[in-house]
Amino acid sequence: MTERAGSASPATGAVRLVIVLGGLSAISPFATDMYAPGFPEIVASFDTSGTAVQLSLTACLVGLAVGQVVLGPVSDALGRRRLLLAGSRRVRRPVLLCALAPSIAVFEVTRLLQGVAGGAGLVIGRAVISDRYTGARAAHQLSTLSVVGMTAPVLAPVAGGLLLGVGSWRLVFVALAGAGLLLLAAVWAWVPESLPVERRRRGGPRTVLAAMGPLVRRRALVGHLLVIGCALGALFAYITGSPFVFQDG
Repeated sequence: MTERAGSASPATGAVRLVIVLGGLSAISPFATDMYAPGFPEIVASFDTSGTAVQLSLTACLVGLAVGQVVLGPVSDALGRRRLLLAGSRRVRRPVLLCALAPSIAVFEVTRLLQGVAGGAGLVIGRAVISDRYTGARAAHQLSTLSVVGMTAPVLAPVAGGLLLGVGSWRLVFVALAGAGLLLLAAVWAWVPESLPVERRRRGGPRTVLAAMGPLVRRRALVGHLLVIGCALGALFAYITGSPFVFQDG
C-alpha cells in the first residue's frame, strides 16, 4: 500500500485522499437522511406508526455518536487504515439488512448498527487529517470535510426522492450499499496508514471520557455546544417530520 501511494505525485495523492475522506464524511449523512422521503411508504410497508419509523433515524444518530466515541480512541491504539477498512466493510451489511428487513423492529436495530459502523468514517477521517497536516493546512482540509459533511444532509433527501421515483424505499439502501462498496475500494487504494506505530496511544474510550471532563466545565464551550445542538435538533426535527407533512398533509 505504501508503494502504491508513493507511485502518485504528492499533490495527486493529497487530492485523492481528501476526496476519499470527503466521501467518508458524506456517506453517514446520506445513510442518515437519504431514506427520509420514504417515511410514509415505510409506515405502510411495515404497517406501523410514523413515530416508530422516526425512531429509526434516532437509532442511527445514537449509533453514530457511540461509534465515534468508541472507534476514535481504538484507532489511536490500532491505527487508522485498519479501522477505516473494517468500518467500510461492515457498514454495508447493516445497510443491506435494512433493505431486507421484515419488520420495523429489525429495521431499527440494523439502523443502530449502521450508525455505529458509519461513525468510523466520520471520526477517523478527521483523525487522518490531523495525523498528516498541521496549522493552516490542517484547518483548510478539516474545513473542506466540514463543508462536505454539512452539505450532504441537504442533498441526501433530494437523492432519496429521485430514487423513490423509480423504486421502493428499499432501493435507497441498495444504493447506499453500492456507494459503500465504492468507498471501500477507494480507501484500500488511496488511504495509507497515517499513524505510525511509535505515535499510537492506548487508553481507549475511558481516556477520552476523562479528557472531556475539563472541557464540559468550560462554560463558553458548553454554550457553543448548546447552540449547535439546538440548531441540529431543529434540522433533524424538520427532516423526520416534513415527509409526512408534504406527502400526507
